[in-house]
Amino acid sequence: MRFVTKTPILERDKEDEQKARRRSHRATLRTFCETRRSRSPKSAFAVEAHCVTHPKILIIGPDPETREILKLRFEVDGVSVLTALGSGDALPQIKSKKPDAVIVDLVDYDSGEMKEVSAIVKATKNTKTGLALLWPRGGVESPPKTDLIVRKPYDLNVLAKQMGKLISSPKTSCSSRRGSRRRS
Repeated sequence: MRFVTKTPILERDKEDEQKARRRSHRATLRTFCETRRSRSPKSAFAVEAHCVTHPKILIIGPDPETREILKLRFEVDGVSVLTALGSGDALPQIKSKKPDAVIVDLVDYDSGEMKEVSAIVKATKNTKTGLALLWPRGGVESPPKTDLIVRKPYDLNVLAKQMGKLISSPKTSCSSRRGSRRRS
């Protein structure tokens, strides 16, 4: 006689439930994006008339689904989006592509992520690139000095508005690229 345990079935059910939740979240976001495109909305990103390029955002984070959701949301507003898995992928892109803003999604603020964040802060410090951190729920330590800190959980629309303000701020807007302002 063979005994069957219920644990693997419960784990499979949990995994299936998580996958279904992710699929429905992605479908909701795609529907949202399509309706926004069809209405031709006013963008949260104010692009100045003399700018010839759209703003660029670099999204850094370990979770591919979060990166994809953020990418879809910002592309709705006409923003060029670059993605990177970690600081190893991101640092060359920051130097070569010169994004207007960098979003770093922190999952667990441990020593490994602290080193990555400090490297990204150094790379963007004397540039006109805005830096935003998506701070984890249980982030006990105080965050490093950046332009924007968004605590999780966050609303995508609020994040888009805050990023629009960050990109259109004097530090990162097209008109300020002639002068030099530094993060203090």
